[in-house]
Amino acid sequence: TAVDACGNTSSCVQIVRVEKINTITSVTVTPSTQQYSDEVTFEAIIDPGDCPGAGLAAVKVEFFVGSQSMGTTDLSLNTDGNLVGTLTEALLESPSNPFDASDELGPGLKTVTAVFQGVNDNYNVANPTTDLTITQEDAVIDYTGQTLQATESSNSGNATVALCVNIQDIDDNYRGDIRNATVSFYNRTGDGQNDPIAVDIPVSDLVLDGDTTLGTVCYDWDVDINNQPAIAYTIGVVVNNYYTAEENTVITVYKPQGDFITGGGFIIPDSSEGEYASTPGLKTNFGFNVKYNKKGTKVQGRVNIIFRIEQPDGSIKTYQIKSNAKPAFGVDIANPDEQFAEFTAKANLADVTDPLNPISLGGNYTLKVEMTDRGEPGVDDEIGINLTTNSGALLYSSNWNGTSTDEMYLSGGNILIHSGFSSTATAANQGDQPIFNLSADENPFDVQGDVNLESDDKSNVVTYSVYDSNNKFLYEATLTPDKKFKFGQGIKSGMYLVIVRQGDKIGQIRMVKK
Repeated sequence: TAVDACGNTSSCVQIVRVEKINTITSVTVTPSTQQYSDEVTFEAIIDPGDCPGAGLAAVKVEFFVGSQSMGTTDLSLNTDGNLVGTLTEALLESPSNPFDASDELGPGLKTVTAVFQGVNDNYNVANPTTDLTITQEDAVIDYTGQTLQATESSNSGNATVALCVNIQDIDDNYRGDIRNATVSFYNRTGDGQNDPIAVDIPVSDLVLDGDTTLGTVCYDWDVDINNQPAIAYTIGVVVNNYYTAEENTVITVYKPQGDFITGGGFIIPDSSEGEYASTPGLKTNFGFNVKYNKKGTKVQGRVNIIFRIEQPDGSIKTYQIKSNAKPAFGVDIANPDEQFAEFTAKANLADVTDPLNPISLGGNYTLKVEMTDRGEPGVDDEIGINLTTNSGALLYSSNWNGTSTDEMYLSGGNILIHSGFSSTATAANQGDQPIFNLSADENPFDVQGDVNLESDDKSNVVTYSVYDSNNKFLYEATLTPDKKFKFGQGIKSGMYLVIVRQGDKIGQIRMVKK
């Protein structure tokens, strides 16, 4: 209504349009590139967030990577009058679906969306997006398969080698589901070629029930060394998909020459692991006598193991592992003071607390026993016992190091290993060239060991690769043929494998640091 000086009035109606308050929204991720399973910080902003008389623009914000929700947080006003929501989370699958095959959190470029909740009708609030690059998480490879394998007989070049690895998410406080990894095995032929053995095997099995950070993969590799007395293969293990890692291991396949292993005694484990882990301080007894028949065509003999578990009421239950089928073993006597053997077979597990009424706990399990013979009277001999299901789940380990089974010293008894095969004398390369001669000045050694190479090749350089007792690569050095390879400084006591390559020749020697 308008009124003039004389009091005259005039009225009309005016339409007023009340628009929603426009806002600027944004979302950021810090860091913008991060590994799977590691932490990132999401932040969303509404500007302005609280206009006078209009109320707060929104109440909460939920962050998504692709279609997977990473969580919801409250919005709060900052000093600039903006609403801010911040959330820090690891890039892991939803707890309700910990193994999500949708690949939302797999490696690659991802879209992050901030979805605001409780939006006030007085505001225009858009859901902003940004990019996040997820890279592969680091993994740890522990080769647990066979490193020595005799062929089917002294007259055959055929062998089946169990290539097995345990894969673990690296312990960096933010650990994912290792079942998102795949494993590939390659034959590194030494000429720059990587011949695939098996590619992208899913890590679908866990070693320990409920531990999604430790998985296992096994693959039976059929090998033919033809007329060679032995071949030392370099096997590459590559981890891919959500994880990344690469490792080399060395496997020797040879024709048996009077091989046998025998022994008996007991150990007292204090680091047993598995579904049937033995109680620390209680004995694990073992006995075995395994050999090739007189014709060298068949493995004979069995392994018998007894271990004990204390029950909550203080009673002791006794369990027995007994090999029953498909026995195979490999022996290396390259170091006469430190002879090494591996035995694998299918085995049964039973509760024999009442020996007259044994209770079967299943069969067709995989038994692997590693042993070291350091001569008489056996006080320095070692043994490691590992029993798994076919899927790789751990049933019993005598000395678990976190990812695999280590050998441990006998508390009583003796182990005897014999073979006509020595990796220093007869292991051939993967071509047709004969082996060259390797020797050590002192083995075992105290501080530093020397490896000598006798070769008629005076031009090609020599590469020395060092592996630990689990066949894990440590380091390598390249020298001229006239130089000795010296190693041992700064490494702990134990047994080491040195692989020596010159041109198309390859050999190996086991060295022991006291």
